[in-house]
Amino acid sequence: MRRQTKYMVSGALIGGGLTVLGDILFQWFQHNENGQEFNWSSINTNRTLRNGLIGAGLGSGIGYFSYNSKKNKESNSEFCPETYFKEVLESENVKNESKLFNKNLEYRRKVKSFLSKIYSNKLAVLPEDTGSFHKRTAIGSNYDIDILLAFKRYEFGTLSDMYHDVLHSLETRFKGEAKIKRQRKSIELTFFSNGYEFRFDIVPGREINDYRVDKKLNFYVCPDWFWQMGSLSKSHVALDKNITVNKPQERKVIKLMKAYRDRNRIILPTTLIEQCVVKSLSESNYGVSNFTMDNLLNSMEYIAKRLENGSVRDMSNGHNDLAKKMSLYDKYRIARFLRRDVSRIDNDSHYIKEVFQF
Repeated sequence: MRRQTKYMVSGALIGGGLTVLGDILFQWFQHNENGQEFNWSSINTNRTLRNGLIGAGLGSGIGYFSYNSKKNKESNSEFCPETYFKEVLESENVKNESKLFNKNLEYRRKVKSFLSKIYSNKLAVLPEDTGSFHKRTAIGSNYDIDILLAFKRYEFGTLSDMYHDVLHSLETRFKGEAKIKRQRKSIELTFFSNGYEFRFDIVPGREINDYRVDKKLNFYVCPDWFWQMGSLSKSHVALDKNITVNKPQERKVIKLMKAYRDRNRIILPTTLIEQCVVKSLSESNYGVSNFTMDNLLNSMEYIAKRLENGSVRDMSNGHNDLAKKMSLYDKYRIARFLRRDVSRIDNDSHYIKEVFQF
């Protein structure tokens, strides 16, 4: 919820609530003056509701004017986008909550130790960290840990057998201790401790040739419906894992884009954000600026452009469309949303606070 909406909704709730309360008190005084008994059945609910709606409308208007007053005041004050972005990134540091971070690492050791032990002779390499946590693009408010299992080329009869064997092993070991959920290419493992969730994505894959040399795997893709057949997906794991290596500015923008996505409730896959930001800031596109705001706005513009194009090709597998699961309507809606914010920030840098503050 943007600040303007928040001010208006808060004003409507306060205005409506006070008006309803005032109307009920006024009716009580009227009944008392006339010597009549006052109870819930004697309340003129239609009048109270009507007055409450009027009060809500007035409160919403006051909220709108309060928001604009604060916004105008802020616009006349000094504002440094780079300092603000630094504050946002600091608030999203995964190590801010050290106890939770260490608990995540504890569960990671537990899961990897189990997988290493049970599949020791079937794996090409030991279980590997991958995903945002490995790439250092995870944000503290919303992240999981991805663990990749690279099985040897001739293990299991089919990719489906591989996937379901890992699923069965996890269910056997962690049933009752964690929630286990099958996903498209991974198996989600969620632990619960002291009211917090600790999520892991276990990703089983099988080497195509020699994983230790080419880092290429085949993955089993679960069908959307039970009557459908599963499919195969290829990936160049090294390309995906190393996409942000030696790219500190890209990592910074990826984190900001994730925070922007979550705080504005936009449906954008993490992999799409990561790859689009890297492509956007490459020399063949916008390049890397010395200013984070330029890098962020260029990335937002690039993502909007790719969504309007209809598809976003995976850098690690050109046959894979990262926006495949998004409807055409959502692609255009999100593209317009991004472009609108880019335009507003271009006109007034203070608007950055609107898209990140809630």
